[in-house]
Amino acid sequence: MLRRLLAAVVALAVAAGLTLGLEQLFALPYAVGIGVGIGAGVFLVMDGSAGAGEGWVYHEARPRSDRIRDFQWTAGVGAGIGLALAYVAAVVHLARIPAAVMVTVGTLIAANMIFLWRRPAYEQMLDEE
Repeated sequence: MLRRLLAAVVALAVAAGLTLGLEQLFALPYAVGIGVGIGAGVFLVMDGSAGAGEGWVYHEARPRSDRIRDFQWTAGVGAGIGLALAYVAAVVHLARIPAAVMVTVGTLIAANMIFLWRRPAYEQMLDEE
């Protein structure tokens, strides 16, 4: 529980900081896409569970180099999908807030799906050892 709370605080800080910083350079939906994508990657790898089990199993069974690769995949694809959704929002002329909501929800779903795809059945791996 403590790991999940710490992961949520760190991920929110990363997402908010990146979004506020990038909003100075880009339109809000693009900044949200990048910030939420990277923040989701931080949360999913720090927490390790993604709603599919206990996070400690992920950290115990997965080597550090693989966890870094999981973060790169999750944050990269999440930010990429977020940018694509921001572009779609710009093409259909959504307002700032509805576009940011659409980008946030889509990015979180994409990042979760990538993390679950990358996350093997760790419970079975520990049973085999």
